[in-house]
Amino acid sequence: MKALVFEPQFVGHNLAYARHVIEALSQIGVESIFLTSRQALDSEEYKTHIGTLSCEFTVEVSDVFESKRSSRGVRVQGPRGLYSTMRALLDGLREFGPEHVYVPFGNALAYSLGVPNPVSRLLRSRCVEIEAILLFGKYSYPHTDWSSRWKQELALRMLDLGPWTRIHHILPHAVRVMSQHSAKLKQITGLLPDPIEPPVHFERTSACRRLGLNPDHRYLSLLGVIDRRKGIHDLLAAIRCVESELPGDVRFLVAGRCASDVRSVFQGEFKDLVDSGRIVIRDQHLSHEELWAACYASTMMLLPYPEHQYSASILIRAAAAQVPVVCNSIGWMQETTQRFNLGWTCNTRDPSEFGQVLVETVSSCDTFFGGAGAQDFVSFHSLDNFRARITQRIRQRISDRSRLANDVQYA
Repeated sequence: MKALVFEPQFVGHNLAYARHVIEALSQIGVESIFLTSRQALDSEEYKTHIGTLSCEFTVEVSDVFESKRSSRGVRVQGPRGLYSTMRALLDGLREFGPEHVYVPFGNALAYSLGVPNPVSRLLRSRCVEIEAILLFGKYSYPHTDWSSRWKQELALRMLDLGPWTRIHHILPHAVRVMSQHSAKLKQITGLLPDPIEPPVHFERTSACRRLGLNPDHRYLSLLGVIDRRKGIHDLLAAIRCVESELPGDVRFLVAGRCASDVRSVFQGEFKDLVDSGRIVIRDQHLSHEELWAACYASTMMLLPYPEHQYSASILIRAAAAQVPVVCNSIGWMQETTQRFNLGWTCNTRDPSEFGQVLVETVSSCDTFFGGAGAQDFVSFHSLDNFRARITQRIRQRISDRSRLANDVQYA
């Protein structure tokens, strides 16, 4: 069985998902071809996620993609981006002749393949099965106005009309909405783990020393790329509101590469909190080991993402490290934190409310643990479970083919 893994984009989690799919296929003996963009091949993300793979697979490169002008990454949306994506996938289907296709970040193509197009026609004519992973989906949230409801119906209809054999979504509420839309979507849609690799375990003291932190302090941490999307400005406003009420040993760890406007804030309006040591900054890319060290060094993990409705891998890592969270009360984070008892939720856009929750909950962190629900949540999002689910259909096809061959042999 030959499979094509198609992922031209390299920012965000795209190449991490591609890596997991390639590894999963390798484990079951599937010949894998990874088709990506020239820009992705030259990126640091490629070196991190794909370049370190030890399994056997083939890399093929498409030169049809344009780089974004205003940000990193390639253009995969809009008329020109969609044309490039369709053209690259069509070329890959014709040149490499796969029997199975995976699109690790399928949002760009998910709806477009629902209208008549050469990619869908070729897939169907050659009986090629195609699976997509969807990470987002505004259609899955309640809509009150007519325009939004119409867009939701259109998006679901396009998914229904597409050539998809399987649609994997990482959001439970998206799976529910899609399953309720039609019998076909109910049949082909399933919940997929947002996988995290096995933790690098640290004792808390060792974790603190790994990052140059004082183990006598309690760290409330915001980790990852630090920019407005992560709610850093809301966190700083909350700290300012309640700074005098916080215990003296509480520190706020901000670890990860900071955007330029965030650096300016640290050097300006909030310089006094940095100078006093209340805010501890590690403005650097965190390696795999350093990220886990930051998790185990933390007393609490903070996710004040102002508009992020979707899955957040740092929440899964926090649960794996048995560190409670405080997150914004929206979307997947709110639903997941409350359902599995992973911590506390509040309106993190309100500095007073956010700050008071931090003051009131910090003393509960040492004795807090979500219990069996949290353990089940972490197990679901394991890499092994991801691999099992993403290869379920192709394993079935391989088994069916083997059984048919045996039947022919002994007929």
